[in-house]
Amino acid sequence: MTFIQDSGSVFEAPLEMVWKLAKDHVEHGNRIHPNTRNYKTEIIDETSFINSWEQDDENGQTINMKVKGS
Repeated sequence: MTFIQDSGSVFEAPLEMVWKLAKDHVEHGNRIHPNTRNYKTEIIDETSFINSWEQDDENGQTINMKVKGS
């Protein structure tokens, strides 16, 4: 198992666009990212959300991913 925490990324986008994308992931996560399974977005509060999903690596091994946005 691997745990990756990315605390330093900066994305240049309006806050409204980021939240629209996060909210779209709640209902359409697997369509937005078709190479994933069990895609889930949890809105924590007005400034934080968690995305989690499964995907296969190049060897067919399942990888469990979790990303927190805030």
